[in-house]
Amino acid sequence: MTEELRVSAKETEIFLVAKFGKNVSSVQSLGEGAWSYAFTFVVKGVKNVIRWGNVPDNFQRDAFAHTFNSDLLPVPPIKDIGQENNRYYAISPFVVGNFLESLSPNDLEIASQSVIEIFRALRAIDMSTSTGFGFWNKDGKAIYDSWKAFLLDDRNESEGSLNHGWREILEASDMGMDSYNELWRKFQNLIDHCPEVRGVVHSDFVNRNVLVDKGKISAVLDWGSAFFGDPLYEIAWIKFCEPWFPASKDIHLVQRLIEDFKTDPNSNTANIEQRLLCYQLRIGADAIAYNAFRKDWKTAQFIADYSAEL
Repeated sequence: MTEELRVSAKETEIFLVAKFGKNVSSVQSLGEGAWSYAFTFVVKGVKNVIRWGNVPDNFQRDAFAHTFNSDLLPVPPIKDIGQENNRYYAISPFVVGNFLESLSPNDLEIASQSVIEIFRALRAIDMSTSTGFGFWNKDGKAIYDSWKAFLLDDRNESEGSLNHGWREILEASDMGMDSYNELWRKFQNLIDHCPEVRGVVHSDFVNRNVLVDKGKISAVLDWGSAFFGDPLYEIAWIKFCEPWFPASKDIHLVQRLIEDFKTDPNSNTANIEQRLLCYQLRIGADAIAYNAFRKDWKTAQFIADYSAEL
């Protein structure tokens, strides 16, 4: 989190009162993510969330993602996006729920059918209003002509990436590039198994971005890392994140998601095992780059060691 982004509850309250009048109350910190600060507030008895960020891209992707909203795939709307004091903000309704990865194995078991339905709903999204592969913009357009082209971009300088400059940071560190380069080599050896499939991939389910209430997913939040590509990548993400999401392993969630993937008429079922491994290696490489950008060397090394065992 950069110093320029840091914003207090008091600053947020002053802004909200100027925007909505004295109907604003109960401004409270909701926490911070990698790229944003969030606060809850109440206007005329309705609870909302305001997030602050350095760039508008993630908020614009969230706004487009609301076009996917359905009973099976709840995506909150973005009520307003704007700029104030060199920071960008987005306002959305507050949604009740607990984070998916915080659930006990028993509670996750109860919610597992909703998780499976969410993944199936993602695969059923109408893609006719969007174009390209990779990160989409506010109009649902992505810049890559193929799925493989997006996968092969290391995101160091790519449009839509927030990790610009990670390579130089990693190269200059004690950790160096060896672990990353080895992962990249193994990933490239598998990429020909990956079909040119274009669907919606959230790619960040296990980072306080999915809320569960009363055994069902109540909201899928923060589409800043989402892109157009192979929906099987979504399952690879859950598989890769098992060390941070042990309840999913306890209830065999990945195996159940794979079985549903195989029976879904919207799925391309060719080379599933090779694709899952390919995508996990790619996720590992991305995670090393991200943590190098943040200079979190302990996590970067853990991910390098973990990915090497895949």
